Amino acid sequence: MIKLYLSRTVAEEPASDFDMGDIELIIDSFIFNSSASPRHQCMIYISLIELIDKLTDTKAKRFEFVAVDSSFSIKFKNIKSTVEIIHNHQITPAIDRVELLKAVDEGLNEFLSTEKNCLPTHSRIAADLCNAINNLKTTLLKFENNPP
Repeated sequence: MIKLYLSRTVAEEPASDFDMGDIELIIDSFIFNSSASPRHQCMIYISLIELIDKLTDTKAKRFEFVAVDSSFSIKFKNIKSTVEIIHNHQITPAIDRVELLKAVDEGLNEFLSTEKNCLPTHSRIAADLCNAINNLKTTLLKFENNPP
């Protein structure tokens, strides 16, 4: 089971470009969570763009996602059609890359299904987030039709 949960610190207020929040990635019994430490909280929308951009880079063999304005980081190692994830000296068994991308897509959809989590259309970050999400969906389709 792979799940991505996203949250904003001040969820009752309308979303803005630089909102702080948390990222939680669950892979079977492994839990990678930025809320474990106050210094791991991140600029959620900019961090999501960065995470998606890194995950959809089909040429990268290894990369590190560092959440924006945070010390929360996760390392990824792409091995053909699978990914290993490393955080705080924990290494997951190899997981299916398409499953990870689907979990990110589902987590984003769930997060953005709450109206207050949607950035205003005139927002500077909204266009970048929209482009990143479109890239995620394109990469998912590509991998589903022709696995890496």
